Amino acid sequence: MSTQPKRRAVSRRAVFILLLLLPLSVSACALAALNIEDVLRSAYRFLDISEPPQAADVIVALGGSGGTREARAVELYHEGYAPLVLVSGSIGENMERGLVVIEASDLPEDAVIINRGATNTYDEAQQVIEILMSLDAQSALIVTDAHHTRRAMATYLHVLDGRPIELTFVAAIPDILDPDRWWEYEFWQEIAKEFIKLPYYWFVYGV
Repeated sequence: MSTQPKRRAVSRRAVFILLLLLPLSVSACALAALNIEDVLRSAYRFLDISEPPQAADVIVALGGSGGTREARAVELYHEGYAPLVLVSGSIGENMERGLVVIEASDLPEDAVIINRGATNTYDEAQQVIEILMSLDAQSALIVTDAHHTRRAMATYLHVLDGRPIELTFVAAIPDILDPDRWWEYEFWQEIAKEFIKLPYYWFVYGV
């Protein structure tokens, strides 16, 4: 008689494990039926929600690209989208490369603002919004990598918190010649990391 409850407990455990594994097995079968390259292409398109540029008060080149975002900001300035360029980032190699791009351009000194205090997308958003407000800016173009636009937009709109500044998220000059083959480039890890950083930002910052 003492063994009967034990057999019943084992049976319940087995049922629990089966119920746990069943949806995982179904999901695995569904993924196996899909073309993995189609999944990867769709993943990139999910990240890229960049917008076409429009006239604004300030062009903001976010830090972290090593020059491609700054180069796009210079292009947008010369195309007449805004009279000011805010170069943001943290002290380090990427920031210095970005500043080399700015210095090599023919932007007037009084058209460039530099923010060196950012350490990640969230605190950079806080700093950029504060600078925009100090400038009484009503609009800004936020220039970043295409695969960074989803997290950047979520973060900036969260920090903006309804304040009347219109933000447009513009893709930088691409490092990737073919986004549909992004996993073949040596920096594919930076793109893949977005699928970790997105839920992390939701959990930590509530964006």
